[in-house]
Amino acid sequence: MKHFTVVQELKNIEKHTHSTCDKCGKEIKKETYNAYNEDWFEIKEGHIYPEGGCFSGYKMELCEDCSHELVEILKFNGFNIQEVVIEY
Repeated sequence: MKHFTVVQELKNIEKHTHSTCDKCGKEIKKETYNAYNEDWFEIKEGHIYPEGGCFSGYKMELCEDCSHELVEILKFNGFNIQEVVIEY
């Protein structure tokens, strides 16, 4: 879950301050050495056309531990989860 704070400039705006795991509530720390700083699980359904479109869906932000737990739950329930390794 993303949390915001109000910062006064010329007008009040929302500024992203931190994110918390939607399962356990731990803060998701933004680190440069791992990829656990993005939205983790997202499903979008809808249509897209050149002039526009419409989507609806679901989204969860999960910490590293809960992400691994979700993968194990999905595997246990018969989902074929493919591991992806990306090297830079």
